[in-house]
Amino acid sequence: MTRMTTKQAHEQIASRCIIPGSLGVWERYFIQLVSAWGQMPEAIRPLHLIFGADNGIVKAGHIGYSADITKLMARVMMKGGTAATRYAIFNQIPYEVIDVGINSESPVGRDAKFQKGSDNFLEGPAMSQEAFDYVWQQARDVIDDAITGGANLISFGEMGIGNTTTSAAVLTVLTGESMESTVGPGSGADAETLAKKKKIISDGILLHMDTMFQNACSKPLEVLRCVGGFDLVALTSAMIACAEKEIPFIIDGFITAVALVAASRVTRDVLAFGIPSHISREPGMIVALNDCGFEPEDVTIHGQMALGEGTGAVLMVQLLKTTYDAFVTMTSFEDMMRAE
Repeated sequence: MTRMTTKQAHEQIASRCIIPGSLGVWERYFIQLVSAWGQMPEAIRPLHLIFGADNGIVKAGHIGYSADITKLMARVMMKGGTAATRYAIFNQIPYEVIDVGINSESPVGRDAKFQKGSDNFLEGPAMSQEAFDYVWQQARDVIDDAITGGANLISFGEMGIGNTTTSAAVLTVLTGESMESTVGPGSGADAETLAKKKKIISDGILLHMDTMFQNACSKPLEVLRCVGGFDLVALTSAMIACAEKEIPFIIDGFITAVALVAASRVTRDVLAFGIPSHISREPGMIVALNDCGFEPEDVTIHGQMALGEGTGAVLMVQLLKTTYDAFVTMTSFEDMMRAE
């Protein structure tokens, strides 16, 4: 099969009976999708993936929710009762919950965990190298299976109490930005709790500084291992796997945006396949988006959302499905003139 080029994707839009540029960013994302695939399939075949994991940093005592919430919410996801899964079901988007580190005796969803949650990064690395490598490979296997199952667009979500702390820590190290820009309230911290959260992140970074920077080539992966979480590891690995398989993907909010930053530090090629969905309330969201080359006007949903699960990503899938179908099926100028 001859690979479809970016130029041909532009020509497809130009041939339709619309004013060039009138559909704004949707034209850009159509071109990105077609360029990623190298062809123009009849339809988008999406799959929404939700990676769940507990984070040992909750032991620092700054989180206002019980750690059991991750397990309980994941179980409700399996039954289709959370916001993102209701969005997915309503819009007929298949989804899968992947347990990459939930603190439960039995797996919740697809079993891809090495252990029941990461460790407290104030006491040592968030995970061992063995645990990191295991989850990294499991995430790649998830993407392989998704593609084998026919998916040509992946959207990402996550669930894990404490993961705004791990994500802010990773983002701070990778970008070098101040914590005033990278650390936010997460699930709703007051000023005192937010200050404690920043100190926890600062202390964690200082504790692991030498390890995270001892090898420039492994820096982003060491940052994930030392102060990240299993959900971040899985998301980063899955995004890189998508890029290698030439499958476009949609990020959700803050946590997935940080994973994209980490993935882009491993290979910049991943940015050609990532599509943003919404701007989360977390201040670090803008830092992460800017680091990946996205301007606020590139992001279609400005809904002040901060839930996670992939709520914004699922909405973006449906919007892309709608506009992609229009670009493929709408009448061409040539057919319109012929009809006269």
